[in-house]
Amino acid sequence: MSETVAYEGKLIPVDCGGESLDIWIQERLGWSDLRGHSNWLEALEETIYGGYFYDSSKAVLYEVQRRELHPEDFIHATANADGSFDFVVSYYNGGASFEEVMGSVVEN
Repeated sequence: MSETVAYEGKLIPVDCGGESLDIWIQERLGWSDLRGHSNWLEALEETIYGGYFYDSSKAVLYEVQRRELHPEDFIHATANADGSFDFVVSYYNGGASFEEVMGSVVEN
């Protein structure tokens, strides 16, 4: 069943340490046969679902660091050098006031 999901996170380019991507994936997975997968990227993406993303247009593998947000109740804020905050909020207004949510923005 499909559902709405929300995440915040970061994509971090993977440094293979001079090894080929296939060798790096084999070392990461801890096995050296494809186990029914058609290639090593598929093996990585299916074994560690959501943990890596491969951008084929740039030939870059990214590690995904993320945390799940409640799609109807989340706060994302960035403190700026000038003391201002950029924010994106979603919340149920029957459970919290705008002032309470803004308090969470500046506290976190």
